[in-house]
Amino acid sequence: MPTLFVATLVAQIDKLSISVIMASHSFLVDMGLLDRPAMVGGLVSAFLLSYGAGQFVWGPIIDRIGPRRAAMVGVVAWSVTLVWGGFSATLPMLYLSRIFLGLSEGILYPVCNAFVARWFAVRERGRAQSIWFNGATVGGAVGGVLVTTVVVLSGWRPAFLALAALGVVVVLPMLWFFTSDDPRTDRRVSAGEVAQIEQGHRLAVTPAERAASVFGNYRYWLLVLAFVANNIFFWGWSSWLPTYLVRVRHFSFQSSGWLTALTFAIEVAAVYLLGLLTDRLGRRAPLGALGYLLAGVGVYIGGITEDIPLAMSFLIAGVCCQQACAGNVQALLHSFSGQRLMGRAAGVLNGFGNVGSFLAPALVGAMIGTSGDFSLVVIALAADLVVAAAALALLIKDRY
Repeated sequence: MPTLFVATLVAQIDKLSISVIMASHSFLVDMGLLDRPAMVGGLVSAFLLSYGAGQFVWGPIIDRIGPRRAAMVGVVAWSVTLVWGGFSATLPMLYLSRIFLGLSEGILYPVCNAFVARWFAVRERGRAQSIWFNGATVGGAVGGVLVTTVVVLSGWRPAFLALAALGVVVVLPMLWFFTSDDPRTDRRVSAGEVAQIEQGHRLAVTPAERAASVFGNYRYWLLVLAFVANNIFFWGWSSWLPTYLVRVRHFSFQSSGWLTALTFAIEVAAVYLLGLLTDRLGRRAPLGALGYLLAGVGVYIGGITEDIPLAMSFLIAGVCCQQACAGNVQALLHSFSGQRLMGRAAGVLNGFGNVGSFLAPALVGAMIGTSGDFSLVVIALAADLVVAAAALALLIKDRY
């Protein structure tokens, strides 16, 4: 799990780095993006579309060659594209680098789900999922500070190169030395530990091992809908959070990075606690539905409140609920698919989640450009979280 945590952490910094960089005046000048918010948001959208497409591709590959080898190929590929981004001289070249970064990093969620399906009993997967998923949360916290610091001290181009180095120097060796595809063939795992992994399930619903049983189950597609709505909020909001803090709440560029980091840091406890609680309950949909509803309420109240400390308290609470529920969706996936199909099931879930949300950053940028503020954005994203809550609520009666 430490390896998956670190891999997810580094990849999340890669993803969100552009959100910090695009709030930098020097970046906007260098790329000719001043007063072009839709084009700026399009950088994130280009990544998301390819990121979602990549997950459809990586899922079957992971099931065929195993998560370990697939993960190492993905890390090398995404590190190369980050170097490309750092040396991009024109906006089209930067767009292409983001597209290929998305295709490469599309491996991440399917490969993490595949590792968890092979190494953990179903009753432990809420906690297991929360650990690697918190890599993304911590990555958001660390990334806000790291990328902001590098941009302020050295400029935006060195930030891309530093992120590429993290993949090659840190993540790749950990995958090589500390992971293996199957606990039954790993000499570091005892027979007793293997038996514990393979013992019976405590969830109310038994995962399926046939593709028709997974993809032909309409409840699986409700889970997909919830994750599409989740990602519309996540990418629409997080891509513009530093800009929101600077323009609307009047934080400095440096302090916006720190507040973004604080928001992600608080989410860590929420993600882990929800994973722990759903493991104990043996069900994940009820708390997921409630959490998304609370997230929508928190974001809406925070967005319309003028008092800055009170507004930020509601916003942080809402975003923490959303992020905890996103981790819960990944754990809930294991109620639908068994080990043999997990790469494909996770690839489809996360693929649609990102393809379905790839326009969110650009649409948020367009709404800002049209209205001149974030008021319409807040309403739209809060309503989006209610859709996620409704999708999971429909799973409650079937004991998911």
